[in-house]
Amino acid sequence: MRKILLTVITSLCFLLTFSQVTERIADKNTIPDIIPDNDATIFIVVRHGEKMDDSKDPHLDSNGIKRAQTLQLILSKIALQNIYATPYNRTKETVKPTADSKNQQVQEYSPKMPFRDLADSLLSANKGKKALIAGHSNTVPAIVKALGKSDMEITITEDSFDHLYIIIIPKKGTPVIKSFKYGQETS
Repeated sequence: MRKILLTVITSLCFLLTFSQVTERIADKNTIPDIIPDNDATIFIVVRHGEKMDDSKDPHLDSNGIKRAQTLQLILSKIALQNIYATPYNRTKETVKPTADSKNQQVQEYSPKMPFRDLADSLLSANKGKKALIAGHSNTVPAIVKALGKSDMEITITEDSFDHLYIIIIPKKGTPVIKSFKYGQETS
């Protein structure tokens, strides 16, 4: 009986800390309803938009540019204090419309930094704030897991660009990770 109870409690804790949402974020009125208006630390993490080619540092293609504009639109009512991207064209271009609309500079971070160190640095710099982070298919899952202090399985395929994660870190309690899709649907 004790083992069953422990299993049920563990399952409930997992469900409370990771909310897998199948709906797509359609417009700018959706995000404010998701993000609490309190002193929690909030991270919004996305993968860069669609890229022109498979070269080392490609720019966004027309679909990627549209995705960046959609991201700016759905975050237009959110007061972001910091916006981060890796030093690659595709991540910087994904968050640039949002940064421009908020009169902010995009701050670069190294995708090679150990994820726990990156999370610690981001948490320290953004306590009680809201921040946007753009990454890559191989970094976004690790960033989300490190910020959310979670072991959950997150996979982003090479041809998937529409994932958006919101990590809500209350002053007290367990972080909550919410998963969404935004913009034009991809694989």
